[in-house]
Amino acid sequence: ESITYDETTDTYTINAPAPVITSCRIDYIRQYERSGGNPTCGVDWDDLRLLAQYTTTIDFAEDTIEGGILNRAERESTLLLDSFVHSLTGSTVNIVYEPSDADSPLPSSCIPQLPQGWSYDAEQDAWVNE
Repeated sequence: ESITYDETTDTYTINAPAPVITSCRIDYIRQYERSGGNPTCGVDWDDLRLLAQYTTTIDFAEDTIEGGILNRAERESTLLLDSFVHSLTGSTVNIVYEPSDADSPLPSSCIPQLPQGWSYDAEQDAWVNE
């Protein structure tokens, strides 16, 4: 249903879904116990790792969208599909993407939970552990 062929113009038209972000997964980085930092400071490394993962995921999702990754995905998939179909058939290929839903939600991996007890103090421009 998503592929049509026009014999008159020898053209295939492929209707494809709009690109979407499917994941913002960031792999866990294992830290050695007591790696880095000041030993007199009493740092909770797991809390810091959770906070770093939270901020990195939020930044990654924002940078990905603002950087135009969805437009790039559309361009590159168009090149790939066009090349593939043309090499098989020799025909002209048109790729038509469904309109993107600007309100489509990001996957849950792009919306992390803020680590318990932490908040951002805009006045101090710093994270604060309550």
